[in-house]
Amino acid sequence: MTIFLAVVPKIAYMTVLMRLVTEQPDTLIILSGVLSIIVGSIGALNQTKLKRMLAYSAIGHMGFMLLGIGVGTYASYQATIVYMILYIIMTINTFTMIMELNLQKIVEVRGLSRRNGMIGFTMGLGMMSIAGIPPLAGFYNKYLVIKSVVESSLIAVSVIAVVMSVISSYYYVRLIR
Repeated sequence: MTIFLAVVPKIAYMTVLMRLVTEQPDTLIILSGVLSIIVGSIGALNQTKLKRMLAYSAIGHMGFMLLGIGVGTYASYQATIVYMILYIIMTINTFTMIMELNLQKIVEVRGLSRRNGMIGFTMGLGMMSIAGIPPLAGFYNKYLVIKSVVESSLIAVSVIAVVMSVISSYYYVRLIR
């Protein structure tokens, strides 16, 4: 049920937005995206509960998708669709492992690779991908969205997105160390 609630509403929301937005930059959606990225990145930093950290992270990921929609170009829509598909796959993978291992707190994830090497490796790889660390799929997601933002001459927005991505990668990396 958690996986369903983590994924399905986002798909519906993004699909509706893509149908409503014209092919021109939408300032309100871009602003919502930037604020979502900031809230998601900063909010996840001090969390001790794993699902709460992932919920804040999801807010940040929604922000990236909102940026792609808000830019309003064909390339940004493509980037958003790719982002959404890969985000869904990564989220299902992560939540399946969290539920299967009954992980509640962030400290329970640390040292997982020592207890079970294959699961630890898989979870670590998934977390690094969600964090957007190159050359993994999550990096490709963020790269495509940020590229479309830069191509629309929204340099300040792209700088904020990159800085917040670096901040968000910190809380994922602390999980897998």
